[in-house]
Amino acid sequence: MNQVNYTWKEVLAICSMFPVLEELHCSFNNIVHLADAFNVLSGLRILDLMTNNIQDWLEMLKLGNLPRLETLIISENKIKSIFFPDCSPTEKTSYFCKLKTLIIKRNEISGWSSVNELNKLQNLEELQVAENPILRTFNIETVRQLFVAKVGSLKLFSRTPITYEERKGAEIDYLKRFGTEWKLEGGNGDSAKNRPSDKFIANHPRYQAISEKWGAPEDSELVEKSTALKENLLAINIFSPQYPDKGTLSKKLPGTMSIQKLKTLIQRIYRESSEPKLKYTSHKIATAPEIELDNGMRQLGFFSIEPGDTILVSW
Repeated sequence: MNQVNYTWKEVLAICSMFPVLEELHCSFNNIVHLADAFNVLSGLRILDLMTNNIQDWLEMLKLGNLPRLETLIISENKIKSIFFPDCSPTEKTSYFCKLKTLIIKRNEISGWSSVNELNKLQNLEELQVAENPILRTFNIETVRQLFVAKVGSLKLFSRTPITYEERKGAEIDYLKRFGTEWKLEGGNGDSAKNRPSDKFIANHPRYQAISEKWGAPEDSELVEKSTALKENLLAINIFSPQYPDKGTLSKKLPGTMSIQKLKTLIQRIYRESSEPKLKYTSHKIATAPEIELDNGMRQLGFFSIEPGDTILVSW
């Protein structure tokens, strides 16, 4: 029922004639308001409401009781935020209980609180959010990392699989990134003293779960980074003998980047699903030995990597 200029009421009237309907496409209809559709669409698995005029997430919540809905497409609307008011920040919502895929590209989502809310979904595995303002809050790699860390059930983000190694790196970096704030707000590595504020929990609902999974960050890992970014960047070369056609790649990377995070970056560059093995050689010595980067938790700076050095990649 695309491009027929129907209201949602009219859509439901037609759908009532198809009691076993599983897939419904209602794009380009200028739909603004929705209504409870449980009695008509209880068997629906896929719903496409792309390119309408839905402006409030409250309208979407009216469909939250559809018991079999697995894929929801609401791209090109005017939704500004996502929220599930039926539970606390760390609990799972009863809305959209079977939803696995949410495609919400080209809306107006700008706040990270909406991403926190997505973690409340019980079964969310795939998320597409292209061309929302939130993607401009950090560089694209940091944005992806934050989505991965904040939504624990995600397996695909922007059509790219999330590997075990990427999730591990994203979550550990998340612990370090917000560790200072966590401690200032009452967080503590000692469970008997760990009492983070409600404010911190609301902003970082997964922090405690991630901390229990990988361990609380040490104080030495929470040193404030220099605001002079150019002083922290290392201009290094990346080369893989298995991909000679790509040649030698030049990248500027922070000295504080962990080896695990570097591995994740290299996986994406070379489109490999398995974790690479990394070594580096110094540019100062012609016959410099190859030093293995064998500790994913260490930072580039730990290995005394300098600008001009080369990272050697193999699988």
